[in-house]
Amino acid sequence: MFHKGDELIPGYRLTAFLGRGQFGDVWKTTAPGGTAAALKFIDLSGKQGLKEFRGIQRVKELRHANLMPITALWMLSEDGEVLSDNVLESYDSDDSTSIRHTLTVKDLGGMPHPQWLVVAMLLGTKSLLDRLEECQAEGLSGIPVDELVKYMADAAKGLDFLNLKQHDLGEGPASIQHCDIKPANMMLVGDSVVICDFGLARMLGDVSATATGMVGSPAYMAPECVNRKPSDATDQYSLAVSYVELRTGRLPFDDASYVAVIDAHRAGKLDLSGLTGREAEVIRKATRVDPSDRFASCSELVEALRLAQHGPARGALEPKTRRLTPLLIASLIVTLVGVGAVATYLRTNPAPHVELPPHVELPPHVELPPPITVVPDPPKPAVTLSFVPFNASVEIDGKKAALDDQGQVTVEAEPEASLRITATVGDEFELLQHVYTMEELREQDFTITLQPTSASYARLAMESFLVGDVAEAITAYRRAISRDADLALPTPISLGKHTAAVRTLQVSADGKWLASASDDGICRVWQLGDAAPGESVVLDDHGGEPLECLAIDGGSRWLATGGWDERVVVRELQEARLTTIDTVATHDGDVLMIAYSPDERWLVTAGLDATLRLWPRGKSGSAADAAVLPLGTNEDDAADCETFTLSDDGRWLIAIDVDRRLHRWDLAVADIASSRKLLPAPGFRVKRCLVRPSTTELILVGEAGGAVTMNISDDLAAPAMLPGVSDKSDQFESLAIDEAGGTVLAGTANGFIYGWRHKAGQFNLIFRLDKHIEPVVGIAMSADGEWALSGGWDKTAFLWRLENATSAASPLQMSGHADRIHAVAIDPLGRWCVTASDDGEVLLWDLRRCQLIQRATEGLPPQGTGRSA
Repeated sequence: MFHKGDELIPGYRLTAFLGRGQFGDVWKTTAPGGTAAALKFIDLSGKQGLKEFRGIQRVKELRHANLMPITALWMLSEDGEVLSDNVLESYDSDDSTSIRHTLTVKDLGGMPHPQWLVVAMLLGTKSLLDRLEECQAEGLSGIPVDELVKYMADAAKGLDFLNLKQHDLGEGPASIQHCDIKPANMMLVGDSVVICDFGLARMLGDVSATATGMVGSPAYMAPECVNRKPSDATDQYSLAVSYVELRTGRLPFDDASYVAVIDAHRAGKLDLSGLTGREAEVIRKATRVDPSDRFASCSELVEALRLAQHGPARGALEPKTRRLTPLLIASLIVTLVGVGAVATYLRTNPAPHVELPPHVELPPHVELPPPITVVPDPPKPAVTLSFVPFNASVEIDGKKAALDDQGQVTVEAEPEASLRITATVGDEFELLQHVYTMEELREQDFTITLQPTSASYARLAMESFLVGDVAEAITAYRRAISRDADLALPTPISLGKHTAAVRTLQVSADGKWLASASDDGICRVWQLGDAAPGESVVLDDHGGEPLECLAIDGGSRWLATGGWDERVVVRELQEARLTTIDTVATHDGDVLMIAYSPDERWLVTAGLDATLRLWPRGKSGSAADAAVLPLGTNEDDAADCETFTLSDDGRWLIAIDVDRRLHRWDLAVADIASSRKLLPAPGFRVKRCLVRPSTTELILVGEAGGAVTMNISDDLAAPAMLPGVSDKSDQFESLAIDEAGGTVLAGTANGFIYGWRHKAGQFNLIFRLDKHIEPVVGIAMSADGEWALSGGWDKTAFLWRLENATSAASPLQMSGHADRIHAVAIDPLGRWCVTASDDGEVLLWDLRRCQLIQRATEGLPPQGTGRSA
C-alpha cells in the first residue's frame, strides 16, 4: 500500500511504519525543514473512514496544550495524487436526509473521487501503552503511581477542555466527547501527555447525538456507548479504565472475551482487585453505569485519585483554628437542634386561650393574646405513574421506586413540579433518562413506555420474517433502522482471502459445502450450516498453477478442480477429511471448464487442446479412461472450446467453439464420439449457454448483444432472438436460470441485467436492471427463482427481488469488497449467499437478513449509483 521512502505529500517522506489503528495506518515522516511529523492515512472507501473524517472535522480547529494538534489535511486519489482543497471542502457535506445516504459520500460534481485522507500531526515520543510496556520490562506491574497520576492530570485537562460545552462548530455551543480514550491514544510529547486519534469524536449539544454504531474500543467502552449513546461523562469512564490498566498492568476483567467484557461494562462489574481500597472506591465512582453518578469532571477524578494515595493537602490554617473548628460546628448543631425542638413543641402543643374569671379585671393597657389556631399542613397532591413494561427498574429523582405487579407507583408531586425519571429493562429496551413536567405526563396519561432497542426490533423482525409474517417483519425492521441507520446496510462475514483472484465459487446441492478456486492454485472448502463456518480446508493439488474451474456433483459427494497444470483432480467430500482420488484426466492444454452431468453419470472437462473429455463419475484412473470428444473432424479444423452445457436429463452435451460452431453429442448412445452433430450457428461469438430445465431449449448469449434460443433436439432448428435487446455495442458476460426454467437473467459488459420470463411458449422481456456501472460477470438465482444475486467489476453486489419490475428496481446494495467481484453463489437452502473478488477475498452474507433488509428498504432512494435505462 505505502512504502518506506514514498513522498506522497510534497516535502513529507515516509521513514518508518508506526502502526495500524482502528481506521488507518500511521507513518513517521521527515517534514519540511528537516523536522519530524506523523502522517495518518485513512481509507475513505468505507463508512468507517467517513466517520473518522467527520470526527477529525469536529476537532481540527481546536487548540489545547494537552490535545494533539492537527497541522494539515490532504486528500489523495486512488492513484496517490494530491487533490485540491475544493475536494476536501466538498467531501461529505452531510446534507442528505435519506437513511441510505447517511454513511455515503455525496456526488463530488465531476471532481476526482478521494480514496485517502491524510492527517499530519506532531510526532509523539511514545504512547502510555508503550510506557507501560517499558515499566513491565523493568519488572514493575505498572507505571509508578506518582508518575501515572501526573499523566492522568494532563489527560484530564485535555478531556475537560473537550467535554466543556463551549465549542461552536456552526450549531451553537456543544461539548465534544472523544469516545475512544485508551492508553494507545495518550501520547507523550516531552514529559506531557496529549490526547490524539479523534476519529470517533461526538458532538453533544442540548440534545445528545446518538451514534449509529458501537462507539469506541470494547475494553475501555462506557456502558452508554454499548447502547450507542455517548454521555457527557463517557471519556471519564474510559480514562478510569485506562488508569486501572496502566496502574496494575492488566485490564479490569476476569474474562477477556468480547461478550464477557461488554457484559462487565453493562453490569458495572469491573475487577479492581489490583488497586488499593481507596483507589478502587474512586474508580468505582468514575465507572458507575449511570453517567450522572460519576465525577463532575475528569480533573475531579484525578484529584480524588491523588487524595487516595496521599490524603488531603495541608492547609494554611493555624493548628488552634483547626482545633476550634469542630467545637464551633458542634455548638452550631446544638443550637439548631434546640431551635427546631422548640418550634416543633409549639407547633404541636399551642398555648391555650386564657379565660379570666369574671371578677378579675385587667388594667386598660393590658390585652390578652388571641387564641392560637393550629392549621394542619394540607396533603401533597399525588400522581400514579404506569410503566410499560411493568417489570422496569425505576428511579424517580434519584430514589429507587417500587412498582406494583401492574407496573404502577404513586408519588407526591406539586402541580408545577418536575420528575427526573430513569428506567431500564435489561438489554431489550433503551435506557430512559428524562425530566418530565406534569404537563408532559398528563399528555401521555401518566404512562411511560420504554422503547425497544434497535437490536431488539431487528431480532423481532427476523423472527417474524422466518415464520412468514413479512408485513410485521418489515414494520419492525424499519423501526430498527430509524434508531440505527447502520442496520440498513448488510454486513458480511469474511471467510478469509486467497492470495490471488477467485475465479469461481460453488455451493453444493445439499447446501453443506462451499468451494472456491483461485489463481493462486488453491481450492478452499468450507462446511456450511446455520451458523457461520469455521476455517476452510486448503487443497493444493495443482502445483501452484492458477485454477480456472471447479464443480461439485449433484449428489454433493465429489469435488473436481482444473487449471493451468492441464490436470483435473477429484476429491471425495467427507466430514472428517477430503480424500484425494488420482488425477482423472489430463488435457494437452489448460483446463478451462468442468461440469458434472445432472444425472450424475459423467464428469465433462474442456481444455485448450480443442477437445472435451468425458469420463464416468467416481472412477479414478488415467486419461485413457476418459472419452475424447474433438471439436472438429480433423486436426486442421479443430478449435478450442468457448463454453459448454448439458441438458438436465443428462442426454445432450452442447459445446460452442471459438470459431462459433455449435456441437451436440448424444450421451445416451454407446458410441458417444460418433454422435457429434453441428447445429445451426447463432451468428455471434457465444460467451455463455444453458439448457432450460425439463426442456431441450438452449439459451445462448454473447457478443454484439446476441441473445437467442433454439431447440437442440431438432437438427435443423434455427435460432430465435430473445426480445428487447437493441444495443449491439454491448455484449453479455453472465447467464443464470431458475430451477423451474421460467426466469432467465443475463448480465452485460455495460452493467445491465436483462430479465426474461417464459410464458405461453415464449419469452418476454420483463425488465432491464441498471444499478451496476461496470461489467456484470456473475449472476446466481435462488432455488425458487424469487431472488437473484449479481456481482460486477464495480466492486459491488446487488440482491434483486424478482417478483415484478417495481420490486426489481429497488435492489439491496451489498458493499464489502475492495476489488472487482468475479464470482457469486447462492446456497440452495436459502441461508447464505457468497461473493468473491479479484483480490482473493471471499465474503459470506446472511441471505435471509439481506432479504429482510431489501424488503424493509424497498422504494427508498438507492444506496448505490444507478442509471436510468
